[in-house]
Amino acid sequence: MRVVYQRFGGLSPALMNRAPRYDVELSGADAAAARRLLPSEFFTQTSTASKNRRPDMFLHEIAVEDGGREHRVMLSDEDISDALRPFVEWLQDRAG
Repeated sequence: MRVVYQRFGGLSPALMNRAPRYDVELSGADAAAARRLLPSEFFTQTSTASKNRRPDMFLHEIAVEDGGREHRVMLSDEDISDALRPFVEWLQDRAG
């Protein structure tokens, strides 16, 4: 399982720059944890960040490749579903 995650945006100019990109091929244990947290509807979710963008909002770029499935989205904070939020928080912990 390969995961790419990046959060950027926010109100403060210091936060406007993109944080380092988290781009990793997950170990077996991390891949199993990610699969438990990643809702199946992620693979059909559409990007919404450009439609709902506010100047002070964080954006989340998330890409997942797993078992022949591949999907990439860009979501604003408020567009992250309750089902997806634990996965995003897990990614943020690992991204630092």
